Amino acid sequence: MTLRRLAVVVTLWAWLAHPAQAMALPRLAPTAAPDLAVIDAYVEARMQDLHIPGLALGIMQQDQAIHLRGFGSADPSGRPVTPQTPFRLASVSKPLTAIAVMQLVERGLLDLDAPVQVYLPWFRVADAAASAGIAVRHLLYHTSGVPQSAGNDNFYNGDLSDEALERNVRRLAAVALNRPVGSSYEYANLNYDTLGLIVQAASGQPYEAYLQEHVFGPLDMRQSFTSQAQANEHGLAVGYRQWVGWPIAAHLPDDRATRPSSFLIASAEDLTHVLIAALNDGSYGDAALLSAEGMAAVLQPAVAIGDSGWHSAMGWEIGDVEAVQVAAKTGGTANYNARIVLAPQAGWGVVVLANTFDIGLGSHYEAIADGVVTLVASGQTPTAPEAPLGGGNAVIKLTLAAVVGFELYTLLRMRLPTLPVRSSWRWLMRHIGLPLALDLVLICFLLLGAPRLMNAPLRFLWYFAPDLLWLTVAVVALPLGRDVLKALLICRADSHRTRTAIPASAPG
Repeated sequence: MTLRRLAVVVTLWAWLAHPAQAMALPRLAPTAAPDLAVIDAYVEARMQDLHIPGLALGIMQQDQAIHLRGFGSADPSGRPVTPQTPFRLASVSKPLTAIAVMQLVERGLLDLDAPVQVYLPWFRVADAAASAGIAVRHLLYHTSGVPQSAGNDNFYNGDLSDEALERNVRRLAAVALNRPVGSSYEYANLNYDTLGLIVQAASGQPYEAYLQEHVFGPLDMRQSFTSQAQANEHGLAVGYRQWVGWPIAAHLPDDRATRPSSFLIASAEDLTHVLIAALNDGSYGDAALLSAEGMAAVLQPAVAIGDSGWHSAMGWEIGDVEAVQVAAKTGGTANYNARIVLAPQAGWGVVVLANTFDIGLGSHYEAIADGVVTLVASGQTPTAPEAPLGGGNAVIKLTLAAVVGFELYTLLRMRLPTLPVRSSWRWLMRHIGLPLALDLVLICFLLLGAPRLMNAPLRFLWYFAPDLLWLTVAVVALPLGRDVLKALLICRADSHRTRTAIPASAPG
């Protein structure tokens, strides 16, 4: 037995003593070859249901890709998607950042249990004591206490300067933690943006340069990029936003500030290389991305994700898909979706990349890759939910649309109140002041309060749910416009009456 295999055995035995080891991922013999025609038909059916313009699929077994295929269009011109077409990865960027972190740990340049302030001395959140207690490991497992809402108003900021990433992380100084450090899980993109900056500080290289040299290079990821401009030169799929269930092409800004958590770019074929390395003790071909122990640590389930039955690993999530034990990661930006799934027990891995996303239908998009996993790992026919008419949050959109329709009806039937002989402040308050005040309350609630309560500020909604945002704007704009118009007409009528009044005749 080689030293490498011996180390793997020792590591596995060590896991058996760990409380979370019930989620370990043992290796079983692979299942029979899947029916690729059935898989392709399933993917095409899901694309049609979800109105996905273009999709790339990759399936790997053991140490090679056995099925790579593109479906649909990469852009409005009809350019076909291929397995080499680059897509934005959204949160599938996180496993790549976690690999970079573990590489630096193995090189002795990082300590997972060291405070973040060892590598970023200026790092802090709103609580100074908590700032000193946040370790690198807390960021990896999303147990730092940073709330998910932090950073939601900073997507697509267009900052491509060398200082963009640090500027983003420094914003944490104003963020109050919503739980004690290390106590429990809450997903937050800023955890991984901070890890990207730590990679930069510990390695002495810009984050993007490190990824290209130490991750993309060894994995032979030739269609993977850290820049949207560079990816555009190599055929980046155009992203589409969903408007009431229909995709509309959207060229959105690049975002270097959130690159480590959300803005890396890769092809389906390249991502199968990541899965091959994850399944084969950290190696892809002759290149060792990580040691066997390092890759095992990356995939080790460590923290419960609420009561979902899933556990957080380093950039991955460990759980079951249709009774198949997997390590998986999903990502969704405003106009792209990505999911990678590794089934170590069966020796399979699946990559699905799409050039659209509907934030209200996350589980529907996940079901594409999960359904393929079910087909390749067990041969069972997957069940997938049908997308509702109108896309995600359809009930909310339908309700808002109905309100807009009613408001248009009342606007068309608007009648001015009969002017009194002499206008009083009470009459003016009732017919002008009170309606306008109620309109302002509605605006404050729907455009300021409600988005914050849902951790979705207006900037976030503008990119991720534009149809929902504009329906909400219409709901508040129509009554405000009606009441302002009514106030102007009342004032005009009152002014006209005053000018045309006949003065009383003087006594003769």
